[in-house]
Amino acid sequence: MATSLDTYAPFDSGAGSSVTEDTWRKFMRHMLGSQSGIIRGFQNECSPSAAGTGMTVTVDTGECWVRGHYGENSSIKTLPIAAAHATLARKDRIIVRGDFTNNRIEFDVLTGDAAASPVAPSLTQTTSLWETSIGIVDIPATDTVITSGQITDDRMYTSAQAKLSRTANQTGTASGSFTKIVWTQTISRSGDISFDSTSNQFTLLRAGLWIIKAQCRWVANGTGKRELIIADPATVSGGTCSDLLGQQGVLPSGSLESAVSCVAIERFAANKVVAAFAYQDSGGTLDLIGVSNSTTISLVWVGP
Repeated sequence: MATSLDTYAPFDSGAGSSVTEDTWRKFMRHMLGSQSGIIRGFQNECSPSAAGTGMTVTVDTGECWVRGHYGENSSIKTLPIAAAHATLARKDRIIVRGDFTNNRIEFDVLTGDAAASPVAPSLTQTTSLWETSIGIVDIPATDTVITSGQITDDRMYTSAQAKLSRTANQTGTASGSFTKIVWTQTISRSGDISFDSTSNQFTLLRAGLWIIKAQCRWVANGTGKRELIIADPATVSGGTCSDLLGQQGVLPSGSLESAVSCVAIERFAANKVVAAFAYQDSGGTLDLIGVSNSTTISLVWVGP
């Protein structure tokens, strides 16, 4: 006998048609991963800066994602900073907040405590309020004007993930050298992953731990071997690679297509460039199969 789950949505009728805010947050937060923050690559990415007059800061245009709720800032917003302490320094925090009680997304400044060694105030992250940091403001004693040098960019970005594939065979790959795979279809991609469709390589804009998985399928041929690698293109030349990030090879059967997959799990600095390369040494040209998701790549940022 079939048994329903406790929660499911959205549907046109029945129990799954009544979608509350809480249910919406539960499933929509997975659309950009569980990370709340600024969506990279749109407008000016909610950049924090000094207003240039008095005790104020600004947040530039951009888009954000807070626990499954979307927000767009289409004009620069100015936020007041509390008066400086007479003798002690202070650190304030610029935030984007999801207020689930009053049903809104907002920018705000959390005022820190004046101290000999000040620290930025902590964030509130509950079922009622969810705050994500945008910037830290250093406020010396007796300060009257916030300048650009007092603001530290502290933006958190939404999770980075991308998946691309081929929609047709990649024909005529040469024997004896690594051939870069050409991606013809973008299934999903976040702003933290820059894809150059001319050179068919990716720039990982966020530092941290990444999981990169690629797979490809060769037409049937029983001569030689098949390989797939993930590497920085700068380290690949002809049939050699000086810095493999991921690799797998197989010996094919003459009557069967050859499937190869590999995974790279690495911690990268920001702006790391990667690509996927296929290799075969049958002695002649061979085709990579591109239909039905036979040749794909996925890139996922895991954490700092």
